[in-house]
Amino acid sequence: MIITKPNVELWIPQSEIQHIARCASVCYGSKGIRIPNDVKDSELVNNLINNNHVSVFRHSSVYYIVPATYFSEDEYKYYTLIGLKNNPYVHIQYFDARYFISTNKQWEMENSLQAAMLSPYVVNENTFIEFSKKDKENLLRRLTFCITTQISTSRELNRVSPNNITEESTRFCNYSKDKYTNDITIVQPHWIDLFKDYDYESIKYDGKNLLATCGDFTLDITLNKFPIESYILNRNISAKAAKRFFGKLHKECTHYLETLNDGFAPQDARELLPLCTATTVIYTYTVKEWIRILALRYYGATGAPHPNAKIIAGLIRNELIKLGYNVDKLVNTILKSFYKESLYNVY
Repeated sequence: MIITKPNVELWIPQSEIQHIARCASVCYGSKGIRIPNDVKDSELVNNLINNNHVSVFRHSSVYYIVPATYFSEDEYKYYTLIGLKNNPYVHIQYFDARYFISTNKQWEMENSLQAAMLSPYVVNENTFIEFSKKDKENLLRRLTFCITTQISTSRELNRVSPNNITEESTRFCNYSKDKYTNDITIVQPHWIDLFKDYDYESIKYDGKNLLATCGDFTLDITLNKFPIESYILNRNISAKAAKRFFGKLHKECTHYLETLNDGFAPQDARELLPLCTATTVIYTYTVKEWIRILALRYYGATGAPHPNAKIIAGLIRNELIKLGYNVDKLVNTILKSFYKESLYNVY
């Protein structure tokens, strides 16, 4: 059994094809080992289209800047604007006598007539950001995050998200194969931090010993040799209970691998996977949608979020702050518009 930390990565697209292929490959557990290749990426994207597996195209962004006068030219264009405003996958903001529109590639593929009408006004992301600087917050930019978390936590995140989701498939991923180091990886829970002293690459647990990988070195941080109390963050959990927790997890992972050896397919053996098994999930949303998610999963607008989900939300919040967004202020703005009150202790 391998133990890892929860993680969030901001994926900035290098090209449309490369970004779609990169997101799609996550389904088959290829994150971290996939090497970008124009030919192979194009083949993968074409196969997705031919097999009508186009939901992953939601991670590719399409931007328009349309003069307001365009939609007032005739009645048909006016009602097209009304339809765009009522589409959950199309986001529109008006200022400076223009309509700034952001959506996704699947919408463009499935709404060819409207896309053709707007095609003269397509702009790339950099142009969209540059021209929308007059908008104080630029909330329509779409951001893709690659998240490593527990299966149980991805359920929390998926439940409140607008459904631009691509997740690693336990049906097809066989964790006994070399690409997974022949073992199951779990994400450490919020109540313990085995990585607090050093930023280990990962930690291997064989049922007795904890061996941390750090470059070319392997360090023994076995709980029997070092005081586990120094790793436990929740003082309601005893050292004995923590050791028992990891012991039981190891047995569950062993049962899964044994079931594969007995001839079961991954889609059937997965019933034995613990809920803290690591999963990789891709989400792509506008900044405004991310702020609404953070209001729930970090700030607790409707009740205390699960601590594991709050860890992930906190990492996303940090990335938005790095991009220059005043997240605390934006969350209060969102809460005032949806719940008619601001959230205390945000500032």
